[in-house]
Order: sequence, then structure tokens, then C-alpha cells
Amino acid sequence: MVFCRICGKKLAETIKFCGNCGTKTNFSSKKKTAKTKEFSVIPSHTDYKSGQDAISNLPQKENNKLKIFASLVVISLLLSSLLFLYAKRNDEDDTNGINEIESFDGATVHLQLNYWRTVDQGQDSSSLPDPWIRVYTDNGQYENTKVWKNSLEWYGDIRFRFNIAENEKNLGIAFELYDYDGDSIRNPNVSNSTLMDVNPNVSGSSGDSRRVSFWYNLSTSSDGNCITTFDIESKCSDGISLSSGLPRYNVVEMAFSGFDDGVANEYDSYVSFTIWWEKSEDNVPSDFHTSDTDGDGVKDYKDYNDDIDVGITVNLDKFGILANNDEYVNLEVFINGDSRYLLGQTGDSIRINAGETREFNETFFFDLDDTKEYSIIQFVAYSSGSLFSSNFDLDGGMDYSNVLTLFFYTHTGNLSENYNGGYANGKNDSGSDSTTDAILYYSVDITDTASLGELRNFEWNYGSKNYNYEMIIDPDVYYYFKSLDHDLSYETDWPAGYARFTTPDEQYVINLANDLNDIAVSEGFTDLETANFILSFVQTIDYKVDNYTNYQGIQEYPKYPVEMLWDGQGDCEDSSALFASLMEALGYDAVLLLFFGDSDGHAAIGISVPGASGTSYSYGNVEYYYAETTDTGTSIGFDPTYYFYGLDMSRASYTYDV
Repeated sequence: MVFCRICGKKLAETIKFCGNCGTKTNFSSKKKTAKTKEFSVIPSHTDYKSGQDAISNLPQKENNKLKIFASLVVISLLLSSLLFLYAKRNDEDDTNGINEIESFDGATVHLQLNYWRTVDQGQDSSSLPDPWIRVYTDNGQYENTKVWKNSLEWYGDIRFRFNIAENEKNLGIAFELYDYDGDSIRNPNVSNSTLMDVNPNVSGSSGDSRRVSFWYNLSTSSDGNCITTFDIESKCSDGISLSSGLPRYNVVEMAFSGFDDGVANEYDSYVSFTIWWEKSEDNVPSDFHTSDTDGDGVKDYKDYNDDIDVGITVNLDKFGILANNDEYVNLEVFINGDSRYLLGQTGDSIRINAGETREFNETFFFDLDDTKEYSIIQFVAYSSGSLFSSNFDLDGGMDYSNVLTLFFYTHTGNLSENYNGGYANGKNDSGSDSTTDAILYYSVDITDTASLGELRNFEWNYGSKNYNYEMIIDPDVYYYFKSLDHDLSYETDWPAGYARFTTPDEQYVINLANDLNDIAVSEGFTDLETANFILSFVQTIDYKVDNYTNYQGIQEYPKYPVEMLWDGQGDCEDSSALFASLMEALGYDAVLLLFFGDSDGHAAIGISVPGASGTSYSYGNVEYYYAETTDTGTSIGFDPTYYFYGLDMSRASYTYDV
């Protein structure tokens, strides 16, 4: 058992950060001796070795007058890989409970996934693992994540919700971490996956020895425990949601490590998550679901900061390496798993002289999701190969941990302790790893997105001439589109849903398109030159490179054109939606082109324009010429064949008329 040195919270020995304040712990991956106590995958309140024993050992409650009758419901889930034995109870009060709640009707159980990591043990012969997570219950509810392609570690905040049936007082929960071998990263399935080991108590190749399952009780026992089947080191406690202000009951942090069963090479992995339950919202104020104090489009009951629209401004001041030789280095910043900035913004490595600390003073802004309790900011320094074996160490707080990971708390604007005033030095860790140490001077400042104002200035070059355009963006328009659903995970028509982000009929798009066209007319441009002129405008807006390097897997957030214009950055599908919207507003015919490979994808636009030549794609008996919206200097008809490694650019995987 260890304790957080800042807030004093009890922590499991294998956890890397305090879930309460974000302080880094003295994490150890040392394997423990396997426990002799045998646990079955069937959750019960006592230990047993067979299903028959479990039936007789299920707990029964008694009072002075009668024994409560229990009935057994057996549900076969997911290829019959797991059976839950669920004991139903009557409405009588639990005399062992310490929370005084008479009814759990309408209760919702929340599971917040915080962190997972695994190791490369040959799950995939030619790449890193492609993990995904499935959580399901004894009453037939299940949730799953998307696939994290080529990933060994993830930090974040993903939440699952499970309903409690009437008169029920507990919920059986199973947790599984898979490696995926199929094609669809959006909707993975068990039949194309390999179950990895997160069970700390049992070794073996069976599903029973690799998943974890337990009972979560809505009432709390006299010793403060609300979890049965698995022993946990922390007690269940009550709290308050920092967003809604509503009570949270039986909050408990759980962590499971397949490394702890004493047997290696079983695709050992580690997961941590938090569970709590909330009552129904029957007695809330009349404006509870409509109030938006800061006007950011996020209702207060979901908003972790009601005072401002939370964003961050990141400044990369100085970067250097403690090496004896010159090195070509990339420094990349990830926010919540997506690449958001690459030092130098050229896409190329930067040559750093041996022992040099060079001044860059590059700054970028990012608008955070106010519905997230915290955001993860990561700095990765690498030269070549996998990001997970980064050969430049920025983390001075932990040996063999080269990625600098910060927690930013939305409610307070505070950063985790390892922010260290904006100074990172890999030399400061206490170990003896042989990784080249790196130094970073930087800052992360909370910024009210609304404070950026309504005026945006765009500068770009076309035909050896510089152009400048100032645009007033209506905040109400921005916040309206920001508040719309951006999730494509569960759309049955994915990836066609990307096309909905093209909005040529919006007035701000029409105004911008007409202004750009007026400039083109004044210059005497042809239709083709006008299209290339507007393309160069879009290309100049900062491109975040999450389609080239993705440290934690795909966490797509497609943007509407107004969001890209407001933020001043976007990735390939964002810039494609903007360019297509502008061209369609001017009467040009455009289609969305989507290309998918084994691990990467790319979006571009095809446009039908007189005089175009070069690479084109046929759709509906019309030739649409390729337009690369992310890279300056390319024009309509550009040949992308050798531009995107791992993608077949000779034909589009999907083509959609926008």
C-alpha cells in the first residue's frame, strides 16, 4: 500500500498517478507472487471452485422472522464465455448498510475508465497491439470502446452508464481488455480479438483467468466496502459531482493488473477505473437541464467549469538534448490522445546540436472539452521508430518513462504536480536507463476561449503573392455548432457521417466564399485558379498531424468549418469539410474522398472544375480531381500515390457527394 504524498489518498502500488490530485507516484511494475486464493469468473460473495458450489454459497440475508428467498438468474453472454450468478433480493432494508437510502429505483451506475497499459508480447506479428475494452453486466447491458490502433498505453476519461433494475441493490460487472485483429476500428467484435490478461489472481489462457468480474453493491457494508468477489484496498465513499453538483454514492477506485498473477507472457495488462452510482434527477431545479452560465454551449449540469469556456495555451519555449552527438528530433504534443502540435510545424525532424538547448517560443491554443473532468497533455520526443520506444527522455520523475504526461483539471485549471513550473528534464529521474535525456522549458495556461474574441486574421501565399483576410466570427454560431453531436462511433452509416460536417448553406460560409471569390475575380483568376486560390487559403490553417502519428489511438473529433476557423487548426477531415463547403457555396461540384489502410486513414476532396488535370477519381460518371487540403504548395490534381505511407491512394475507400 502506498499513499499520495500530496493529498494523502491511499493508492494501489501499481498505479502511476493519484486519481484525486494527479500527483505522480513511485510506480512499480514489479511482479508479485501469485495469490493462492482461487477466484472463479462467476461473481459470488464467497470463494468457490465450481458453479455448483456457488449456488449453495450465494449469500442469504436473514432477520429475526424469516430468511429472504433468493432466485438465480443465469445469463449467457458473449459466446457463453462468462456466467453471472445474480442473487435477487426483496425490498427490505439492508441492516448491514451504512448509507440510509431506502430505494435505488432509477439509479444509474457510472464506470469511468481512467487508464490502461499493456506490453508488446507478439499479439500482432507485424505491429503493436490494437486494444479495445468491453464492459458488461449480469442483466445484459454492455458497452465497448473503439480500437486504439498500435497502442500500448492510454490515459483519459471514458464513461459507461448502466441502469439498475427496479428493486435491485447490486450489479454484476465484467471487464475485458482485448487485442483486435479485425478491420472495423469503430465496432470491434470478440470473434476477431484476443483477450488480454487483467486478472491479478488467476493465470492461464482461458477467458476466466484473464477477465475480471465483481459485484458492485449500491448499499455499503459496515466496513465501508461495496465490492465483493475481488478484494480492493480502498473503501467506498460518497462524493459530489463537480459538474452537476449531484451526490455520488459508493465512489470507489479500482485497479487490476495481470502482471500480478506471477506468470509472464500472458498478454499481461493493467487497467484502472472509478465506479459510483447516482440517483434519478427527479428533484432538480426547473432549469437544471437548460442553464448555461458561461454561454459555451455546454449545459451547467455537464460543465466542469461554469465560469469560462476552458481552453489552454501551450508555449514551447526551449528544447534541448543532453547528447554527445547531433540528433534529428521530433517533439510532439498530444491532448487527450490526439496529436495537436509538432514543434517546427513543418512535419520534418529538427536537427539539434549535441548539448544544445534551442529557443523556439512556439505557441498554440486548444479548446478543451468542458464535459471532461480532466484532460491529458503529453509531450513526446523521438527521432524515428515507434513513439512508444521514444529515445529521448522528458520525464524526470520516473525511470524508463520517456513520455511527459500532465493532468489538467477542468474545474480548477490546475495542473498535476509534475508540471514543475514548466520545466522537464529527463536527467532528473533516479534510475539508470540508457535513454538520451532531453530538456523542455514550456508553459500551459488556462485560457477562456471566449477571450480570443471574434476577429480572426488569415495570411497565405498563392502564386508568389501574399494575401491577408480578416473575418469576424459570431460566437453564437461557433457555440451552436460546437454543441452539436460530433460522435461518429455508433452511426450505422459510418463513415458517411463525415459528410454532414460540410455546411455550404451556412451564411458565414457563403460570406467567406464570396469574399475569397471577389479577391480571385479582382486578380483575373480562371475557375481552376480560383479553386487553387481558395485551396491555398485552407491549406495555410494549421494542420494537426494525428493522421501521421497517433500516440494513443484514434479519438476523432470532426469539426464543422466554423470550429476550424475559430480554433485556427484542424486535421484532414476538418480542412476537407471547410474546402468542400466553400467550393459548394460557389457552385462548384465536390465530393468527399476517404482512404483507409491497416492503421491509418486520410480524408481529401475531389472537385470537378474545367481545365483541371492530374489525379482524378470517377464518381457518377464525373471526374473529380484530387485536392490535398492539409499541405501547402500542392494544387488540384496533385498525385498522392507516394505521399501517404500504408494507404492505397489509387482509389478512394469511400466517396460521398457533399
